[in-house]
Amino acid sequence: MKYQHLSVMATALVLGACSQPGTLVPQPRLASFDIPFGAVANGQPVRCGESLQHLGQGHASARLRELRFYVSAVELIDAQGQTVPLQLETDGAQAEGIALIDLADGTGECNVQSPEIHDRLRGVAPAGNYRDLRFTVGVPAERNHTD
Repeated sequence: MKYQHLSVMATALVLGACSQPGTLVPQPRLASFDIPFGAVANGQPVRCGESLQHLGQGHASARLRELRFYVSAVELIDAQGQTVPLQLETDGAQAEGIALIDLADGTGECNVQSPEIHDRLRGVAPAGNYRDLRFTVGVPAERNHTD
């Protein structure tokens, strides 16, 4: 008897909520986003082991040996300047709003432990026309340490 009573109450609550005008809020249509990253110096793509010339004010030279960094708080920006968070998909390099951008390909001087690259962000956000991308380089402080 007790279960029937709960069932009837739950059904009445559901029917009551559905019958109230304006109680259903349409959800925005979501779109998938695939945002590629790449390393560029002086307008040219950068690859592991290649010599980089004329960097910065001192025109320094360098060789790329590692190129990995974390991004978080990823937002898309529309033409009116409104921001929308990009909800990152969970995969081997993205989880809980944090993504590892790994451009070290395991060749040449970038012979690192993991030759897999992760050169893009993948996620979903409300469908729309976006003109910019904003993100934080690094992991949020509350996720980056313990007391």
